[in-house]
Amino acid sequence: MNDYKIGLSGTSTRELLRLRAEVAARFAADGRVMAGRVVGERRACGKPNCSKCGPGLAGHGPYRYFLPRRGGRGKAVYVPAALVGEVEGYTRAGAAWWDALELLTSINAELLRRRELD
Repeated sequence: MNDYKIGLSGTSTRELLRLRAEVAARFAADGRVMAGRVVGERRACGKPNCSKCGPGLAGHGPYRYFLPRRGGRGKAVYVPAALVGEVEGYTRAGAAWWDALELLTSINAELLRRRELD
């Protein structure tokens, strides 16, 4: 999120400091956060007469994997079906953290431009 998208330059320093404290307070760490996403994948087993993998069929699955957010790269981790909902919750929390980090970065950059970073 860039400051030009949220218009911080017209916001008072006092309001920026209040907003920064509010955003930071919302994200007290409880540890239930993962930066990445859950994806599904179907696979063919390779058996010539498989009723799920034949021509025009979807294949086995979907199998779910967690893909960590590390500069666009990371090793996929299998997610058992029983944990898919929980892991998706962790990744939603991770997305909210990234949004908050971008907002805090924009606020602090604006405060730095004003030479009022504390």
